[in-house]
Amino acid sequence: MKFLTAFFFGLFLTVSAAWAQTGLNPEQRWVEQIDGSFSLPFFHAMPEPNLGYGGDINIGYRFDKTLGLFIGTGYYQYDIPSSQAGVVGLLAYIPLVGILRLTFGDGAFHPYIFGGAGIALNTFTPNNPPGNAAPKVSRTETDFYLAPGLGILYRFSSDMALFLQSRVDVDFTSTHGLGIPLENPSIFIPIQGGISFFAL
Repeated sequence: MKFLTAFFFGLFLTVSAAWAQTGLNPEQRWVEQIDGSFSLPFFHAMPEPNLGYGGDINIGYRFDKTLGLFIGTGYYQYDIPSSQAGVVGLLAYIPLVGILRLTFGDGAFHPYIFGGAGIALNTFTPNNPPGNAAPKVSRTETDFYLAPGLGILYRFSSDMALFLQSRVDVDFTSTHGLGIPLENPSIFIPIQGGISFFAL
């Protein structure tokens, strides 16, 4: 809940700042975008993670109307359910990624494809059983990460666009390094919506 509150507050501030700017160069090359998402775990684990949520912030440079290079990061989390009531713990990852994007079309709508590569900072934090006051001990590891995807932009002004996209997060987690059995790679599919500034 705290993450979602912080995300929407940041989105509000960013949109407010963007609307306040005037006199922008129509050939603006820098792109800023922010999104929120639901994410589907798509791999076998014991137990399997629940539906997750998260979001990203990306900054990019347009070489022309079709080709852009971005760097990005975000945060995604998934509850690991137990066979009884409650959850075993929380699985989370922070991607740090470079992204190459190819955009098509000349109208208001612009489909695009992209591919990302980088690392993911993975964390598993177990929940203590009721009555256990021992401190929670998180396990972390850094793994190779790939993120191909596709989406569509809708340009509603000369320097702003909404977008909807989906990608496949391929997180090369170790099978037992986080203290829970995971597939290598672990696959997540975020479905994302957001806003892009100075996009086209």
